[in-house]
Amino acid sequence: ADISKRDEPWISLEIRWHFANVRDLHRSFGSDNLGLPALRMKMKTAHFALRQTQVVRCKLQLCEVCRTRDLEEALQRETATSEVLRVISSSPSDLKPVFETILANATRLCGAKFGNLHLYEGDAFRRVALHNAPQAYAVDRQRDPIIPRRRTRLLYRVADTKQMVHVADVLVENPDEPIGTIASARTLL
Repeated sequence: ADISKRDEPWISLEIRWHFANVRDLHRSFGSDNLGLPALRMKMKTAHFALRQTQVVRCKLQLCEVCRTRDLEEALQRETATSEVLRVISSSPSDLKPVFETILANATRLCGAKFGNLHLYEGDAFRRVALHNAPQAYAVDRQRDPIIPRRRTRLLYRVADTKQMVHVADVLVENPDEPIGTIASARTLL
């Protein structure tokens, strides 16, 4: 009887390929007088061991992917830090290139489409850098670099709470928010 032609669910394709007939199976499992139930049990055990090995390999591959991604992210952060330090050392009196470099790196690291950098001075925010902003939004921001509280409630939430603010949908929280209406931004961090 050729066991490779039987259609039993516990026999994997790998095992069918390796064992052409019952004699090969007997030889592989080390017994010449194995009965069919014992043979089936040995094959189930072999199949289970094969599946366990595949699961372990998948877990190891996943760990390797995670480690690689973590290393790449750490390298990107280190690169961004060195770029900022290089700009600081090259222009110690001018902060504009430093702010632009910080914002460009933060935008890239976060995977954002564009970014704003504001300073809170006195009781108002002042835009100090824009990176990759839509043209209409950039023109609007250049016209008035000081942002009054009445114009953007979401930005002032940071000043009021002294906490990072994550807004999932700008237009739901404040339909008149300029970053949502002019720049079509939906999520803020």
